[in-house]
Amino acid sequence: MSNTQPVRQRILDAALELAQTVGIQGLSQARVAARAGLRQSHLTYYFPVRTDLIKATLSAIHAQIMEEAHSLPNSNSDPERLREADLRHFFTSQVRNSARTRLLLSAMHASQQEPELRRWFAQFHKDLLSTLGEILARASISAAEEERELFHVCMIGASLQALHIGTEEAKDRASRIVGKGFDKLLAAAD
Repeated sequence: MSNTQPVRQRILDAALELAQTVGIQGLSQARVAARAGLRQSHLTYYFPVRTDLIKATLSAIHAQIMEEAHSLPNSNSDPERLREADLRHFFTSQVRNSARTRLLLSAMHASQQEPELRRWFAQFHKDLLSTLGEILARASISAAEEERELFHVCMIGASLQALHIGTEEAKDRASRIVGKGFDKLLAAAD
């Protein structure tokens, strides 16, 4: 971990790295501080309680997804428009990210234990659906909220199945399932 990064970013990078290996349940301020090369008191200046650290970690994941989506190639004829094929690849590759799936599953479990985190996680889910709508809109795909949610649930289920089985074949199958879900989303948007 580079000491030249701003402290808050060092903390978030350490939290993301730890959360992907030990899950949200194993994410403690002491562990994150040690991984970031800081005293715990320094970490609590930025994140006073563990819940704040978890929220910031999940928000960082959301930002990663947005960054990945914004880096997708645009249509040659319209620089603001995403190409459908690139969007399909983006969605089908998301279900192959076992570390992210494991982290989000761990976060869902943690949200069941902490009421404040549960409320926040419900909003996080709504934000992901909104992000999905924004990504689709960049490809000129207008899908109703219920259709977007159905596709999102398809992605979640395929990701969990791929994680559970843990083989390349399972990841390939999850990608195909999400591809079919994307086809249904496109058909519903027409």
